[in-house]
Amino acid sequence: MKLNRVSRALGLYRGAGCISVLAPAVWLAALPMTVNAEEVASDVVEDNVEVIEVRGLRGTMTRSLNEKKNNDKIVDAIAASDFGELPGLSISDIIENIPSASGHRLKGSQNEISIRGLGSYWGYSTFNGRTITNAGPGRAVNFKKFPSDLVDKVVIYKSQSADLVEGGTSGTIDISSLRALDYGRDETNVTVEGIYNSYYEDVEGDNASPWGSKFVLSTVQNFDAGALGAMGFTFGFSYQDTANPEENYGGSSQMGVCALRDADGNPLSDNGETCFDDDSDQAVSAGRVGRRPTPGEETDLANYDPSSIFYVPADAFWRTGTDEDTRKGIVVTYQWQPNDRWDINLDYEQSRLEYHENRMEFGIDSRAKGLTDHIIADDHTLLYAKGIAKAQLNGESRYQWDDYDGGGLNIEFLPNDQWWLALDLSYSKSERYRLRHRTKMRTNSRYAYEMDFRGSNVPTLNWLANGGDPAFDMTQMSSYADKEDNTLTYAEYRRSHDDRTDDIWAVKFDSAYALDNNHFSALKAGVRYSREHLLDFKTNDVSIDPNSGAQKTSAYKDSSYDPSGLYQCQNNHQNNNLFDEERGGVAPFPTYDAECFIGNILGGEFYDIGEREDGRSGSDVDVREDILALYLMADIDSELLGMPMFGNVGVRMVRNETRSYGWGDKVYLTSNDDGTFETAINASGEIEQVNLESDWTEYLPSLNLTFELTPEWYLRTGIYRALSRFQMNAMSSGVAYTTCADQDSDLCDETSNTDLREAVGFGDASGNHMNPYTSTNYDLSLEYYPSEDAAYSIALYWKDFTGGYVQTTEDRDVVVSLDGVDTVVSGIPHTVRQTDDKKSTIKGVEISAQKHFSELPAPFDGLGTKLAYNYADSDFVTPEYASPVVVADANLFGFSDTVASASVYWEGESTTLRLLYKYRSEYFQPNSLPFPDRSHRYVQDSDYLDFSAKYKVNNHLTLNFKALNLLDEPQVMTRGNGTTIADYSRSGAKYFAGVKVQF
Repeated sequence: MKLNRVSRALGLYRGAGCISVLAPAVWLAALPMTVNAEEVASDVVEDNVEVIEVRGLRGTMTRSLNEKKNNDKIVDAIAASDFGELPGLSISDIIENIPSASGHRLKGSQNEISIRGLGSYWGYSTFNGRTITNAGPGRAVNFKKFPSDLVDKVVIYKSQSADLVEGGTSGTIDISSLRALDYGRDETNVTVEGIYNSYYEDVEGDNASPWGSKFVLSTVQNFDAGALGAMGFTFGFSYQDTANPEENYGGSSQMGVCALRDADGNPLSDNGETCFDDDSDQAVSAGRVGRRPTPGEETDLANYDPSSIFYVPADAFWRTGTDEDTRKGIVVTYQWQPNDRWDINLDYEQSRLEYHENRMEFGIDSRAKGLTDHIIADDHTLLYAKGIAKAQLNGESRYQWDDYDGGGLNIEFLPNDQWWLALDLSYSKSERYRLRHRTKMRTNSRYAYEMDFRGSNVPTLNWLANGGDPAFDMTQMSSYADKEDNTLTYAEYRRSHDDRTDDIWAVKFDSAYALDNNHFSALKAGVRYSREHLLDFKTNDVSIDPNSGAQKTSAYKDSSYDPSGLYQCQNNHQNNNLFDEERGGVAPFPTYDAECFIGNILGGEFYDIGEREDGRSGSDVDVREDILALYLMADIDSELLGMPMFGNVGVRMVRNETRSYGWGDKVYLTSNDDGTFETAINASGEIEQVNLESDWTEYLPSLNLTFELTPEWYLRTGIYRALSRFQMNAMSSGVAYTTCADQDSDLCDETSNTDLREAVGFGDASGNHMNPYTSTNYDLSLEYYPSEDAAYSIALYWKDFTGGYVQTTEDRDVVVSLDGVDTVVSGIPHTVRQTDDKKSTIKGVEISAQKHFSELPAPFDGLGTKLAYNYADSDFVTPEYASPVVVADANLFGFSDTVASASVYWEGESTTLRLLYKYRSEYFQPNSLPFPDRSHRYVQDSDYLDFSAKYKVNNHLTLNFKALNLLDEPQVMTRGNGTTIADYSRSGAKYFAGVKVQF
């Protein structure tokens, strides 16, 4: 077909919603740089000249190299040489094969992708050139929703051009689905795999099987429709049923800062309080926005002996559990070419996730009360201490449903040999509903313990005899009843859920006109309009008082609960390898079923109590974003000093209009006889609507030039302006309050608090729209292609950008309802943010090499390797708001200064072996997005090793084996510094073995 051949030969490629080069057929000879090796081979076949087609992993590596070589921008890619042959279990796995791409891990597998060590929110993601929605807390995409079997290629654009959809400061990741007529032959694949999760080897109980399964059916079919032209379709279906268990050590996100001595060396007392409470003389910082004391306001670092300052998280838990993860995915494409002027494509993508997890924890309610015998590291980490705490058992049942539907219609038309026109209509929708039934059983008395972190990421906890009292026996459920009266204990439960929907409608029109010019080959222009709508309901805690039957907008708490009926809720879970790798942890502890516990509290069988009667909240997000973008671009095809030069120059105008609809919370308090308060949010249904509108316009010029120094050496340059949008759930216009009743009882216990100001709590006031991060970027890439199987490159980049935000805390007077009377409460802290106009710089170097050693004698001619290394430096500052001055500021969210990968493979006639190593250095990963209000949290350096093997029995049958995380690498997060552990999780290695039938 004329359009198909001309489009590909001239670079009319799909990808990131753009068209690279356009010219009529008469200009083909003048544009050799836009023709990749695979396409040339296709033309040669039409001329009946025999070619040798390289397939398999070597073919994939070679085609990926050609995507890089023959692009007019700085890119890296992975492109399948054959149907369903991309090396990875999911799109996330595949993307990590691309130089300088790295993922944030969740339950053992990568999730959000960062480019060149920058955080995921600095990049942009598209599927067939269309923006992908996300049901997560930000704009970063979880690529696990897409099955990899019908993906043709993944391209990361590391420099930008005017025809790219705006949004990728660090780069744009574009996924292209396979098109039947472009593929050119019929084929069907069926893959069946068994999955083995090594972590479950020593775990017993319900839903603790280490086995899972995966099934994939994919087909591509072409047919001649006679007068209607050529048609083809692809269809892919994937189903995976597996488990992703974790062992976890961690605590709440609050980390306080305390000191043992004043500046003169005199000892300080905690006055019987938690050491970072405002009433403690040891308190330096409470470690949370809105809580006191705050360094610089209530405390001065000069008043303390620096060697006696230590960081201490508020509490601690040790977690085991089971889970079930079922994923289904569908990708369907249809391609119709009625004649050589038209190319019509329709595609649809669907993903369904159903997830159920049972969490079982042992915990202590405080790590900062009654501390003695401290051992403090030089970086202020508390390595060892004795203390007193209440022991608790936590149980939680989690359900999650993630749905994705996306697709679109793309029509390309060539009215004559000069004009090319394209229309694209698309829709993308993501939905997430996460339901949590949370419970807690806790002693009313405190017991003596010691906690030791020395030599382990997971501390060892030992209970100590205290005076005449024996050590606490954590292994027996009856121990959690009060030691003075074995019929009483503390009980708590709540139902909470997240409900988030994100959808985008978009229409895009592109046109291109071929020029008869010695310097410019084509002139292109286009327009894109999109409307995105995010609904995010985030504050939905609810419970029912079993005594009155009334609904509470917080947890139900009972400090005099009779636990005798609860003992029947113990389950048969047994984790025999809990924290064995770390040589730390706790003694075996009793576990129970959370839903059974709730049923026991409610006086019968468990049932879902349902959502709040009035779910409106000041933290709700209802944001609409309308974007209009126009671009004008010229494709360059010229010479400089006799040297071929090609590229593009253009400008993109982006206008963004944002509208938010929110609520202003009102706090209702009822006085109790003992001086405490019952609190509720919006109890009477009287809630104020708060709306906000804003807009901004940005112009994004770009220039990309590639110089062909020799047929093997290329020099690419890029100068462009880019932007990255702030996440939409940061645009809430409401005001939300966290009352004493809404907080963990170790932070503020409503059953004992008599301070009216603490009962009201603190406010979170958005009240503004965040402008985008903008950057001016300079890229330079020197690339050497000695053969079709080898490439070596070094790239330098520099980004000057404006971005970030300023977070402040303001004390405001708040009108609350106190015993039915509107009352002013003064001094309520409110967190407020504004866009910051500070300027920062990122600079880096990226080195990559790829080589297949085909010149070596057999069997070494099957060897190949690929290496990548990226180092970046950034002077961006994310201020430490929770404990300013005492805790260091952070860099960019998600920024790693070093990212590296290395793979080696061997491919014979029937056998393929591949080993892939990935490294990512420490990066800042706050857990209270979009605006961190706790001390900074970091993910520590990580190394991952994956292995795959394939044996081709014949042309129709292949045996597959894959192993992930062979190093059994845990994910370790720290808070405040590099050694104060905030979260430790380990999922073990996972193995896949199966067969693939091809016909």
